[in-house]
Amino acid sequence: MLERLLRRLLWVLPSALAITLLLFFALSRVPPERMTPSSPHVRYRELPVFFNLRPSDVRTAVRRAMLDLVAAPESSDDEREAGRRLVRIGGAGLPTLMAELDSYAPADRVRLLLSLEPLARRMGLPNAKEAARPESVLRFWSRFWEASEVEFRLPAARTATRRWIVYGDRAREEEVFRLDTFALEPLFELLPSRVETRDLREIARNVDVIAHVTEREDRLSPEATVDEAVSCLARWRRLWLERRSSHAMLTGTDRIMAFALESRFGKWAQEWIGERLPGEAGAAPVLRRAAASMSLVGVAWLAATLLGVGLGVLSGLARTPVTRHGAAWLGVALLSATPVGLGAVVRRVLVGPGFEWLGAAAVLTLGMIAKPLLSTRSRATTRLDGDRLVAALARGATRQHVAWTEGLRAAVAPVAAESLLELPFALSASFVVERMFGLDGLGATTLEAVASADVGGVIGPAVLATFVGGVALLASDVVLAVAIPHVRPLLHRLGSRA
Repeated sequence: MLERLLRRLLWVLPSALAITLLLFFALSRVPPERMTPSSPHVRYRELPVFFNLRPSDVRTAVRRAMLDLVAAPESSDDEREAGRRLVRIGGAGLPTLMAELDSYAPADRVRLLLSLEPLARRMGLPNAKEAARPESVLRFWSRFWEASEVEFRLPAARTATRRWIVYGDRAREEEVFRLDTFALEPLFELLPSRVETRDLREIARNVDVIAHVTEREDRLSPEATVDEAVSCLARWRRLWLERRSSHAMLTGTDRIMAFALESRFGKWAQEWIGERLPGEAGAAPVLRRAAASMSLVGVAWLAATLLGVGLGVLSGLARTPVTRHGAAWLGVALLSATPVGLGAVVRRVLVGPGFEWLGAAAVLTLGMIAKPLLSTRSRATTRLDGDRLVAALARGATRQHVAWTEGLRAAVAPVAAESLLELPFALSASFVVERMFGLDGLGATTLEAVASADVGGVIGPAVLATFVGGVALLASDVVLAVAIPHVRPLLHRLGSRA
């Protein structure tokens, strides 16, 4: 039995992954103009959906920008745009640019280095005016690279950034500024995963350098709180996730992992796991809406099971044909009804202002009550039409006593196990019902996510429903095994056969 439960539990993970991949691929076919701007299919449109067979890094970006600048006419917009790309790549691209500079003609070298004049000023290099003069630019950058090439190594950059974060003096700040974007990877490595009050000063110092080299004004004020720091770091990490491939080199295992991570799905997965939960909105609203939806479904399931069993036993006790078959007609009618139809009736007829939650719970209860009602009625009728009833009546028992003892005993465990399997469908129905009654659950956000093709908003509820379905299957097996001992060997054989 334990083996079967473990197998069911392990199947939840691949099932959730398969649903995630299918939904992500389906959303990639949606036209971009219908997607939300935060969708990975919009933000990372140039990347493949799942696997990147040719992942690019800073070397690729620098070489492409150098070729574009040289191929463009002098003083043209294309030349200026390629130069801006080189400046945006910054110090992270200097090792590649200086190594490949000799492969270009002398005039092209001058053009390439002249485009770096804004970078020289941003790095705070002495005599930066020489970087703007054609007659001195080659000598300026050659002299700088001869003196500073050893600093553009990742271990040296890590040491320089760590010193700056700890001590914060002017000399170490200038040392990090000279590295420019080459220091971004070590700086982001030093950002803490959890923010505490005592870390705010070091975080602000780190963010100041990042904001300077990226020329993006998103800093922490001296009076910043922990929540403001968390939001600021989330924004910077999101930006680093987008730009990392143009500021870092892929070597060894990083290049192997880039086959999956440098794709739309890989970027989205990294952001969802590492950035989205501690982001600006935080995990609290999502968890609160999920808890509201699950509590609504749980209350409706419990009410449907109890009412279904009770009405089923009463139906089995009925003697007149109309009363006896009324439960069956009611069950068939409720099975045929849709959440939208039930919700429209309940909202119009029974629910007034302030009772929206009770109305939504009533709709879900009516939607789930049919199966426990019909199943209990069938079992209670069987007990009241057999030899057990005759024997019980001969011993002095009443018909009602037989129905409530024998009928309940036979119905509770199987009906509870069957009704547990309705939980995933009830969760899906709750999304619609919540929207109809104006409740702040997952329903409104899910429907809005579907309308705008929001990847996270669509996949999150689908994975939650998969998890709920797996847990419901586990609970169903446990209920049957505990309440009906002779079922355990059958479940074991089914597990072995599977």
